[in-house]
Amino acid sequence: NAHGGRIAVGSMLPFEWAESRPRAVYLQRLFRWLSRNSLPAYIHSFHRAALFARNGCIFVANLAQGRMENAVVAALEGGTRRLDVFVGGVKVSDSELVPCGKDGAYFLYRLPVLPVHGEILLGKSSLCK
Repeated sequence: NAHGGRIAVGSMLPFEWAESRPRAVYLQRLFRWLSRNSLPAYIHSFHRAALFARNGCIFVANLAQGRMENAVVAALEGGTRRLDVFVGGVKVSDSELVPCGKDGAYFLYRLPVLPVHGEILLGKSSLCK
């Protein structure tokens, strides 16, 4: 548009299930395109999870009613990240996580198995505490 932004028009049939794999992939690609690949992070795999990213820190919460397995997070900033796993707000483990691949400008991180109500904090700086 005139301000340098991008505009997208999409459709969804009434009563179409919004939580399907094709819909999730479509929305991931749409948001990456709209942002010109500048999203700090997003859930790359198909999982019911919430992600918040700020100042090099990525917080992921399992919103599913079961364990979250084989989840992959895509992040613009690569390199080794400190990995802290929390269950019910209590830290249960800490380690390091290295990228397992790349998707364009994004580095992919495979997360460990996360129990119900589990949370993960991926940090690159001292701000993630």
